[in-house]
Formats: sequence, C-alpha cells, structure tokens
Amino acid sequence: MITHLEISGFKSFRHVSLDLGGVNVLIGTNASGKTNFFDALRVLQGIGYGFTIDEIFNGKPKSASGEVWEPIRGKSGNAGFLDWATGRREEPVQFAVTVKPSERSEELRYLIALSPMEGKANEESLYSGDSPVFRSESTEPWDSEGIPVHVGHDDEPVRNELYSPAFEAFRPVLRQLLNRPDLLNTDLLKTCSRLLSNIQLLDPTPANLRAYTEGRNVSRMGDRGENFAGLVQSILGDQESAAAYTS
Repeated sequence: MITHLEISGFKSFRHVSLDLGGVNVLIGTNASGKTNFFDALRVLQGIGYGFTIDEIFNGKPKSASGEVWEPIRGKSGNAGFLDWATGRREEPVQFAVTVKPSERSEELRYLIALSPMEGKANEESLYSGDSPVFRSESTEPWDSEGIPVHVGHDDEPVRNELYSPAFEAFRPVLRQLLNRPDLLNTDLLKTCSRLLSNIQLLDPTPANLRAYTEGRNVSRMGDRGENFAGLVQSILGDQESAAAYTS
C-alpha cells in the first residue's frame, strides 16, 4: 500500500506531499488537479511495469506480451510544471513514493527524477527503511554506454563495461536491476515494482467488459475493461486466487 506520495514539477503541481491510507477520497472543483493526480499515479504504474520513459508518457501499442498503454494526458510535452510567469514547462519531474508491504515491517521509499521531453531518468533510488538498496544518477552528456548504478552501501558505482547490456537512462533502473541478481537481492525490487504496478485507475465500458479475450494467461485488465473475461479465467485457474475471488 502507498502510505506517502510527493509530486514535484508535474503538470499543475509545483510540489504536493500527501499521506495516504487504505481508502482515499479526492474532492475538488473542476480544473483543481484531481485528474492530474491520477495521471501521476499512472506514471508510477508505468514505472512498475518497466516501460520506458517515452512509453509511459506517450503511449505503447498492443503487443504479444501486453495490452495497449494509453499515453498520459498531454503526453511528454505537457508533463512538466507550467510556470505562468515565463510560460515555460519546467523539468525535471520528480516522484517520491513510500510503500508499506504487508509482509514487511520496514517501509520502502522510491524516488525518481525524470525528464519527459528527453525521455530519460536523471536520478533514481530505493531505500528500505534507512538502508539504501540502489541509487543511480545520469551524467551529462549520457550515451548508449549506460549510466552508473550504486548498489547498497557501496560507494563505487557498478561499472557498465563489466556486463552487458549497460543500464539504460531511458528506462527506470528499478526494473533493469531485476535482471541482475548477481549484484543484489532482487526481492525488494520485485516488491516495489509489484506495489507500483498494482496501481490501476479503472474506467470500464460495458462493451469492453463483454468482449472476448484474445490470448491466454492474462495478468492485467485494461483501464477501459479490456480482457476482463481473460483475467477472470486466469484468476480462477489458480486455487488460492480463485478462493479469494469467489468469496
């Protein structure tokens, strides 16, 4: 569960800091920022799925491994905070989210600063309590050789030439590190990714809910209700999940 969220430099939010609980109600007039807050949650969901920065903001077509990902409203060109004095959109956009896994006593704190226009992550880190899990910082100029990543308490960054492929600046390191169990225990990364990807804002339509599902082993319903039938079938195919669903 997300217990705290900070949003900086995103759309209408210069800086917002919110404590969140199990149930949260947002109330406000039109154009007060409610939908922009939901857009911020969708950015975090896209990070949890492991999409590139460009895919998160500008959309991703349907593929053999996933559903269509609709772009964030306004796409990357309208993601930064709009300074009315200058008429310019500021970057970077920064999110700091604290999550409380039910199976752990310590909270996880994940921070990412990114540039939607350039499609890259400038800075990223994950902490378990006060202990660092990893941190990365994109240097300028950056290129295809990759970005340095500091793991745990180690002050020396992982050198990109020691492995292939290098860490990419245009995709969050959180999911890239899942492919490197030789560098660190990936359990915390998996937990953080799962809690972020579990964010889903649903606006289903009856036509999509009634439609047949293409493919098998559906793990996610689309925001508009796509693949609802296939998701139910996948849930019922697992004994524990089926019991929870039917109860």
